[in-house]
Amino acid sequence: MINQQFEQVASQYHTKYNLLEYDVAGTIGSKIPILIYTMQIVYLNVPVDIKFEFGNHNLAHFNFDVPLTNAFPGFEIAARDVFERLLNFKKSRWKVTCTNELFTSKLVDLLHTTGMEALAKKEAFEPVITGTVSAEWCAVSITYSLVFNNKEESLKVVTDFCVGLIELMK
Repeated sequence: MINQQFEQVASQYHTKYNLLEYDVAGTIGSKIPILIYTMQIVYLNVPVDIKFEFGNHNLAHFNFDVPLTNAFPGFEIAARDVFERLLNFKKSRWKVTCTNELFTSKLVDLLHTTGMEALAKKEAFEPVITGTVSAEWCAVSITYSLVFNNKEESLKVVTDFCVGLIELMK
């Protein structure tokens, strides 16, 4: 299933993905198979690096740098965990930290329109999204665990979020 998702996204953005397979030593002579999927898509001249690692860490990473033409606020988005949502059931599923209220509302809208909100409601999908601003760049990093059902859906959803965020920032 994950192969098909990578093929679809690679085809959509006219690129290719790579798969690295190897084994590492486990306990008592066992071996742990490691699968690392990598791909780079380019959208509006911004390269987005994508990495899914299965086996040891089971993590997904999306990273890209957007050149900035005017002042831009840094931000952080984190999904509230299950216990936090149980204790504060009226609060949003997302904790968005940003100094600009207009940009914060656009980030929340982007979470809804790209399907990240729906995936987070359906699965244990809890990404941490950070945008670190320097003088000329905004470095965006998205990291999340791949230990949930339907993890293959997250590739397209998060890629769509990255594309929407690049459009928003440019």
